[in-house]
Order: sequence, then structure tokens, then C-alpha cells
Amino acid sequence: MPVQSGYEVIAKAFATGNAGGYSPEDLVKAGLVDASKSKNEGEDRRIEEVKNVVVRKASDRKPGDKDAHYRIKEDGTIEQLRNPDKKLGSDDDSLIIEVDDTAGKNARAASERQKAAIRQMIGYIEGRYQAARLAPVIPDDLLAALYQEPDIPPPVVRQRSAGYNGGSLTNSPISSVPAAPAGGFEPRSVGRSTVSDATEQKVFDTMGPSRSFETPEQFKGFLDRVVDAIGKNEGSFTTINWNDNGHGISVGKAGFNQQVGELPSLLKKCHDADPQRFNDIFGQYAGRMLDQGFVRGTPITKGSDLGNRMQAMLQEPKFQEVQTQMLRDKVVKAFELSQKYGHTSELFVAQVADMGNQFGWGGVESCLRKSNAANIQDERTAVQALSAAGQDRWSKRSGRDQRLAQAFSADRPAMA
Repeated sequence: MPVQSGYEVIAKAFATGNAGGYSPEDLVKAGLVDASKSKNEGEDRRIEEVKNVVVRKASDRKPGDKDAHYRIKEDGTIEQLRNPDKKLGSDDDSLIIEVDDTAGKNARAASERQKAAIRQMIGYIEGRYQAARLAPVIPDDLLAALYQEPDIPPPVVRQRSAGYNGGSLTNSPISSVPAAPAGGFEPRSVGRSTVSDATEQKVFDTMGPSRSFETPEQFKGFLDRVVDAIGKNEGSFTTINWNDNGHGISVGKAGFNQQVGELPSLLKKCHDADPQRFNDIFGQYAGRMLDQGFVRGTPITKGSDLGNRMQAMLQEPKFQEVQTQMLRDKVVKAFELSQKYGHTSELFVAQVADMGNQFGWGGVESCLRKSNAANIQDERTAVQALSAAGQDRWSKRSGRDQRLAQAFSADRPAMA
């Protein structure tokens, strides 16, 4: 929708995820939201009564589900279907965003305009209802679609001068960088493939001539260092947490979770890496382990047949390579996300990668927005602000951040 004259400030704030101070009516007046079909039913709802953000596809709506507050059409238009400041009963404590997929398109084929609108709405809702400490509930396939390339970049509202801290990096001592192995950190070949090498080469090429890595191999060595750091925060290749905060099991070097995390993706990638060995290990369960609904909903307990098979899979070297590459992919993603927010020191990138692994990319972007990192020039201050936002989301993050700070530097750029 075209922005109404005089409302450009609201439009800019909304586009950059900083419109939390404006009311839903302001968005309508600005022409950002079409409320021509909106219902104004129910009693008034206070901001603090909103506890959840639910993003669902229109095709997933079930009988008895409440009407959505907002619909994101396939062309990116945002419609308000009912007033978010009204509630239909005491249990109406969610903000519901419905994604129009009525044309039958797979969610992974969502248009870039639709992706941008979804992410802008989530940013607005998180800002307006910040006191509720919201974490969006998003279907897995739609979540994947939102973070497929090309991503919708968050704002970088400043231009960084050469170096950090006002250009003084070259004159600043690097005091917290551990000694590198002679000849640099050698990248490991485990888990590498033609596809992953091409992806990593592409990221290396986009760093520009002022990058701190002289060769692609040095860059890959840095990826391995971050992978090791995440593993120290989560576990080994064969680690299993049989009850991870009520969300089923979490396994492996990244803590791939069963119910709310990436265990289904890990299983699919392991199958694709070696179908025969996967089938040998899981036997009668092999086909069902590729069914996301089965994996998420089936109890996997210590000592059970399925639990024993899961342990055997984690011990398989070929499948450990899959774990490693999935973590490398996270670090590459962290590079791109850190760069969008204007911070690319070793420590900032490692922190984003670790938080992305723990919270998901939507969660780490929420922390990045909350930290106001895009508006902080000093790199150490930005690292501290992001750390504080992460610890506010999960109070036990402090130990993880301390370990990262011992291994990486806020003074040395991972890429310039």
C-alpha cells in the first residue's frame, strides 16, 4: 500500500522494526495496513495481556481456531482482520498473523514481499508488546522460508568508518586473542562437500579486499573454531539430553532438539548422506524418521529401541560429518547476519552463531534488535549489548558468553 503523505516517519520505523511505539491505528492511517475488512468486536485488551505471537498459514487453520488479527497476502499486502486491541474472551491472549497460501503454493516459495511483511509485522509486535517477552511461534517450513536467501536485510543506520572505535583499531592492542597455531588454524576436511565449499567461497569473496582472512582456507579455519566453541557450549557428537526442558531430546554437537529444533532436519540430512547406513541403523523406523510429525511427536527415551538406534546414529562418523557441516552453515549465516547489523568482529560473529544455534534465527534477530546493535559504533559495547539481550532472553547464557570471550576477540575483525 502507498504510504500516506505525512506518515513517512512511521513507515520508516515500521520497515526497520522500530515502530513499537505506534498503535495499530497509526499503521492503518499511514497506509501500511489495510483495515477495510477489520472487525472491532470484543472488550478492550491491554498491551500486557498479550502473551504470544502466532504465525500460521491459512491452510493450517483448524475449526475452532480464533480469527487472525492480521493476514499477509501473497503480494506482501498486510490486512487487519480484527482489532488487536480487542479480545474475545479471557483466553484471547495471542496476536495471530495468518499467511495467505490459498493459491496452493508451498510456503518455501513465499514471495520476498511476503517475507518482508511477515518479518516487519513480527518486529512491530515484539516492539509494542515487549513487556510480554514474546517469542513467535512459526511453522517450521514457513520459518525456513523466511530465512532462505535472499534475506530481507535489517537496517544498518550508520556507516562504519575504517576500523572500529572511530577508526582506532590499527592503534589498539589486541589483548584477548589466543595464540593461533603456527601457519594459522588449519581447516578440517570433515563434513565438507562441493556445495558447502562453494557457499563458503562465495561468502569469502564478498568480504572485499580489506578482509582479515588472506585465503579461503583461513576463513574456513575460523569457521571450524566457531564450530568447536558452539560444541563446547552444547556437547559432543554423541551427547543426548533425554529431556531438554520438556521439549523432548536434544542430540549432538549443536543440541539438535526434537520438538522445537532441528532434529528432523538432522535426520533428513543424515539419510541423504548415506541412505543405506541410515536404513540399517533405524530398521523398521527408517521411513518414519523422515516424517517430521512422527519425529516431533514420538517419545524417544533412554534404553528404548528407538533411543538405542538414535545413539547408534550419533556414533556414525559419516553422520558426525553432517552435524559439523550444519554447524558450519550456521556460522556462515552468522557472518551474513552480523554484517547486516554492522558488526563483524570475531567475537560478535561467534556470539551471533551461538545464539542462532540456541534461539533460532528469529530469536537472535529479536536480540539484535533489542540490543540496538545497528546504532552502536563501538564494537565491544555492541558485543556487551547483544550479550545482555541474550541473557535477558535466557538468564543462563552468561557462562556461554564468557567462554566465547575467552576464545574470540572483539578487537579483531573476522571480516572488514
